Amino acid sequence: MIELNYFFSLTDDNRIESLEIWNMQGNYPFKIDVEEFKGKRVLVTGGTKGMGRSIVQRFALSDALVATTARSPVPSDFAGALFVQADIGSPVGVQRVIERSN
Repeated sequence: MIELNYFFSLTDDNRIESLEIWNMQGNYPFKIDVEEFKGKRVLVTGGTKGMGRSIVQRFALSDALVATTARSPVPSDFAGALFVQADIGSPVGVQRVIERSN
């Protein structure tokens, strides 16, 4: 489990304008519009490690519905809405992702 602390600023009409997130690694270095991807669906391949994982987290912080695929098992602190363990380098893996995404 990751503990996050949120710091935000509001516009005159009480909408969240920017958001800063602190975790055990320190301050998230960029301002986030928490509604930037609201209502959007995103598919991130290779989303359990490294850059792919960071992309999943970033989209999730901006209220996107995030699906990800990876050959490795889902991490316990996965931030996305849907995870499909599959190798998309094969037709069988691609078909599995399509079936789970519908």
